[in-house]
Order: sequence, then structure tokens, then C-alpha cells
Amino acid sequence: MFQHFPTFFVYIILLTLAIPWYWDSDSQLIWFGFPAWVVTSVLISLIASIVTCVIFLRSYDNT
Repeated sequence: MFQHFPTFFVYIILLTLAIPWYWDSDSQLIWFGFPAWVVTSVLISLIASIVTCVIFLRSYDNT
């Protein structure tokens, strides 16, 4: 259990950042033509995908 704790902790942080609950509801901040919360959620999802890929590639190399 404790061996996988850092991975679990990283996913909890990414999940917390990806959900736009902390953005102000009347925020008018625009990045690249989209609301800032959309850009942030997409980038965090991309990072989570990269982390997942790295984890799978590491476990594949160990077999």
C-alpha cells in the first residue's frame, strides 16, 4: 500500500486541480479564446494522461 502512495497522492492532486470548483463563478478570464477554467482542466487532464502513460511504461519495463 505505501509503495503506491506517491502515485495515489499525485492523482488526488491532479483530480483536485482538474475539477474547476475553485474558480470564481463570475470570472471573465479568457485564455486562447476559452475561459481559463477550461484551459486549466484540459491541461491537467493532459498531465494526468502523461503520468498514467509513464506509470504503465515503467511497469511494462519491469516485467
